[in-house]
Amino acid sequence: QDLLWSVGNAAAAAFGAPFQDMRMAGYTLHYHFLNDLAAGLLARAAGASAWAGLAFYWYAPVGLLTLAALWALAKRLGAGDWLAALAAGAVFFMNSRFSEQPFHLFTNTNGMGTALLGLCGVLLLADRALEGEKPSRAFWPCFFLACAALCMIKSTLGALAACALVAAAAVSLVTGRFKASMAGLAGLCAAAFGACWALVFRGAVNNLMFSGLDRVGELPEALVNASLLG
Repeated sequence: QDLLWSVGNAAAAAFGAPFQDMRMAGYTLHYHFLNDLAAGLLARAAGASAWAGLAFYWYAPVGLLTLAALWALAKRLGAGDWLAALAAGAVFFMNSRFSEQPFHLFTNTNGMGTALLGLCGVLLLADRALEGEKPSRAFWPCFFLACAALCMIKSTLGALAACALVAAAAVSLVTGRFKASMAGLAGLCAAAFGACWALVFRGAVNNLMFSGLDRVGELPEALVNASLLG
């Protein structure tokens, strides 16, 4: 069901912007559609159908790029080559215990693999800004666009990234390790999510954007699992 809807979203790219909601005639798609849109546009450029592009050709490059991004992030955080490779495999293949999450990562259904790739990109940029010299002026719009892209791939991960950066800035104030760039990162990520909400998500015709709220109770266990893998 999710895959077929994503194929419909990918096919909608052929009709141009604003992208249509394939479930309801005449409605614009107010959803995090960037993964489906990218697959649909690339498939169209290659002369393939939206089904072939999203259901077959899109998985392998996204999966390989995600593993490479996880490896780069682990390396950035101080792991050696072999440990970084092990961490990348562990996060990718054992992302969630007793759930369908590994299936979504293998198939990239709902853009889960692409979202993980986008999250790694945001974290790599944030770590770069907090290390060494003051970031250049060009860095900040690039970081804003990276956060906006993450929100448009998977809005929940974009919101969690913003919350994490705000929390990190707050903790740094208490521990005396605060940097002005931390406030900039948190503010830009939150602003990116706010912009996506105002321009796209706010006009949703149903409760898609809030369908995950009934699983908030699983967040503590997920955080524990993530800390153990980290």
